[in-house]
Amino acid sequence: MARIETPANHQSETVIPGFRVMPLSSIAIERRASLFLKRYGKEFDIGDFIEYDLDDIGYALRISNTLKEDAVTNFHTREIVLSKSVYENMELPRNRFTIAHELGHAVLHTDELSDRQGAAARHINTLKLKAYESSEWQANQFAAAVLLPFEDVLECFSTIRSTAFMRWDLIYRLAEGFEVSAECAEKRIRTLKRFSPQETRSLIC
Repeated sequence: MARIETPANHQSETVIPGFRVMPLSSIAIERRASLFLKRYGKEFDIGDFIEYDLDDIGYALRISNTLKEDAVTNFHTREIVLSKSVYENMELPRNRFTIAHELGHAVLHTDELSDRQGAAARHINTLKLKAYESSEWQANQFAAAVLLPFEDVLECFSTIRSTAFMRWDLIYRLAEGFEVSAECAEKRIRTLKRFSPQETRSLIC
């Protein structure tokens, strides 16, 4: 059985959306995302993967004209369902993150939640969950790690340290370079800064 990793100093017990799943720390999710990306190489693109390679992980893509959410992962039928609007505008940063989030559900939660009809629990959960045991938080962490790969972001950090760039310059540079929102880039930076030197070294090939 895999060792369950949870942040020792995480005390939050606020109401966090999502199903309760096996606890995973940020670094554990980072490792899962890193292994996933290594399988598909440097040229991984979330839009291409969702449209042409989703069957590699045992899932199919379905486009819906009636879906009320932007997207949903149906664990029972092994489908990622996108609204027509998201599918037709996959290049937009918000939609790229939405798709990567659903991919995170498929990669991380299929075995645990195979009896669920979907993962759209954002508005219905009333349980007190710690972030690291929430399916939604975990999928968000996976999405950020896939869209802003660790080693690529680290390379940007190194470049910025040798220039006069300020914090917001880095955020917008990442947002533009990786086609994500500034909010996503900022959260990604905060996550990576929390990794210990030992954890950081363990992620570098």
